[in-house]
Amino acid sequence: MVVEDLSAKDSDLFLDEVCKWFTFKSRD
Repeated sequence: MVVEDLSAKDSDLFLDEVCKWFTFKSRD
């Protein structure tokens, strides 16, 4: 269960980074 929690957190961080990247790219 701990591993699943870590995976969920990693997924959230990854999605957050992707959102930031797309926002940055769309501003260019």
